[in-house]
Amino acid sequence: MKSKWELARYLIDAKKNVDSMWFVADNVKQLQYIDLRKKIRDLHAEFCLKCCFLLDEYILFRKIRKKDLCAEDSVINRIYYERDKNIAHKDDQYLELDYPSIYGKKEEMEKQIIRVREVTTDCLPDILTLDFVPHDRELFRIVHRLNADEEDAISKRKYPYRDSFQDKGEGRVYKVFSDTEDIRKIPDNQKSEYAVVEENGICFNEGVQTRQDACIRFNVLWNQNMWCSINKALMDKVKKLTELGYFDAFGIIQPLPRDPILRAKIEIILKTLID
Repeated sequence: MKSKWELARYLIDAKKNVDSMWFVADNVKQLQYIDLRKKIRDLHAEFCLKCCFLLDEYILFRKIRKKDLCAEDSVINRIYYERDKNIAHKDDQYLELDYPSIYGKKEEMEKQIIRVREVTTDCLPDILTLDFVPHDRELFRIVHRLNADEEDAISKRKYPYRDSFQDKGEGRVYKVFSDTEDIRKIPDNQKSEYAVVEENGICFNEGVQTRQDACIRFNVLWNQNMWCSINKALMDKVKKLTELGYFDAFGIIQPLPRDPILRAKIEIILKTLID
C-alpha cells in the first residue's frame, strides 16, 4: 500500500479540481470563448477519478467491499457512480445531476471531497487540510493573457534580486523530484541526489497550491510530516486589499490611491497586519 503522503497527493489533486471549478465560476465571462462545457466535464471527471484512487486504497486497507461502502454512504456512492457509469464508460442508464449553476457543481464537489477526507482519514496524514482557493493554473494565465516572457517579467518585478546569485562553481547539482509516483524508481541510497523545488506561484492563491504540492513531494521523498495551510483571517485581509487595489492580480503592491476614503480603508487593514 502507498504511504499516507502518497495518498494525500490524490486528495490534494482532487481539491485543486474544486479550486479550478471555483475559478471557472468566478470568470465565466472572461472564459466564454473557450469550450467551458468540456472544461467543466473534464474537471469533474478528473475529480472523481482522483477521489476513487484514494477510496480504492482505503477499501484495500480496510479489507471491505466497495459495494458495502457505497450502500452505507450516499456521497461516496455518487462519486463511484460517476466514475463507473459516466467516466470509465458510458452507461445507457446513467442519469446526470442538474445543477443551478457552476457554483452549484463546485459546492457539490466540495461537499464530496470533505466527505472523502472524513471516510479515508486513517489512510491520510493527520495534519492534512483542505484549503480551497479560486484558482486554475492554466486558466488564470488565459484570463490575464500571460505568455512565458510576460510571466518572467512579473516574477522579476516581484523578486528583483532573484537573479543576483552568482554561481561560483561551489554548489551541488540535484535531480528534481517532481512527481510522487516516481518514488518507486528511486533506491533509498540515491534519494540524497534529489531535491524538491518550491514555487511561489504567479499569485497568492497559486502560492497556496504550489507550497502544499512541494510539502507532499518533500514528505514522500524524505518521509517527513511537513505541511502548510491557509491563515484564513490573513487571507481575507489580503483579498480585501486586492479588491481595494493595494495588490494587483499577481500580488504586486501598488501605489496608494489618492482617494482619501479608499486610502484610509487600506491603511486600516495594513495597520492590523503590522499589529
